[in-house]
Amino acid sequence: MQGVPSWVFVLVGVIVSLVSWRMPKFMFFFYVGLIFIVVGVFRLAQSYVGGGIKKDIERLDKSLAKHPQVTFCPRCNIPVYVTSNFCHHCGTRLK
Repeated sequence: MQGVPSWVFVLVGVIVSLVSWRMPKFMFFFYVGLIFIVVGVFRLAQSYVGGGIKKDIERLDKSLAKHPQVTFCPRCNIPVYVTSNFCHHCGTRLK
């Protein structure tokens, strides 16, 4: 569960709940969707309150310091390889 982003739990929960809401046969899945939403919101709140994002950024900075072949896109500030011609996130030409 550690590797799955919190917003994925919320999104899956919303989709499952909305699809199964009007179908009496699938009410079990409606409640499963609600559980996914609650878990996702809890994990989001936990990451914001616990400073999870700050810790993730610090961990990323440390890992990038170990890899000198990584630089940042001037437009979106996403890490890209030095050998890349374009940013894989926004498409900005790097060379």
